[in-house]
Amino acid sequence: MSKSTDNKSARKFWWIIMILPIGLVIGTVTSVINHLRQNEEKEAQLEFKVAVALNAKDIQIAMERAQLLGERNLSTKLGRKNTSSVSRFIQGSVSPGGTGIQFTKANTNASGENQLQLAYADIEGAKKNEFVAVVIELIGEKGQADTAKLGLTPSLIRSLAEANPTYTLRFILSPETQSASKHAQSLRRNTLSSEKQKLHKVIVLKEQDSVDISDPNDWKTLASRPAHLASMSNSNFLEITHPVLRKQPTGRISPELSKATLKAADQLRMLILKLAD
Repeated sequence: MSKSTDNKSARKFWWIIMILPIGLVIGTVTSVINHLRQNEEKEAQLEFKVAVALNAKDIQIAMERAQLLGERNLSTKLGRKNTSSVSRFIQGSVSPGGTGIQFTKANTNASGENQLQLAYADIEGAKKNEFVAVVIELIGEKGQADTAKLGLTPSLIRSLAEANPTYTLRFILSPETQSASKHAQSLRRNTLSSEKQKLHKVIVLKEQDSVDISDPNDWKTLASRPAHLASMSNSNFLEITHPVLRKQPTGRISPELSKATLKAADQLRMLILKLAD
């Protein structure tokens, strides 16, 4: 073998040595980019599935309309009027034109001028006379919690219309603000029409004073731990909350709040299905 051939072979060898690390770097970078792209695609697909199931546009519209609603209370004539208006708003959003899911009215335990009727709608389960009741309290002040709660409720109810749960889901629009056990007493007295009918669980959505949207205390955590729920004292009477239900003024609906409310609705949907199974 000639000296010239040896030199060519040596140069090829050094070129391979130099190119190999570059190839590894390029391959690593490409792999990382593909991995991130796959994660983004999975996240986008998940958001799309949630949006389809719950109708993100409807939630956004409902949140915008909720901001136009006045404060509700039972102590003033205007407060009671606004409370009734909110109930009609949710019912009309769930069943446009009175079609689809139907609401029934019933009395509450209040008396005199403070008495307003509650409204409820059922999504029948295999055990049609045993109910998992989800209570949406209508009394509230204008702000983020109010906007999120009233915004997610109509789409949440509609998304469960074809769910076929084990226990019948009963969504309650209540003018009363009280503990889950007190709600249960009122519901037993005013909404159960026969001795065959029973309340299996009562879940009440509660607003809270101070929490960030990124706080890990969300409904998904509860939904993924049914054993934890089952071990809770008074587990048949649950008062649950979410970071989007924090009490604070809000001037506009930020993209962050919209996205968090959609996520909260999906988490709540999963939790309700688990508790009604």
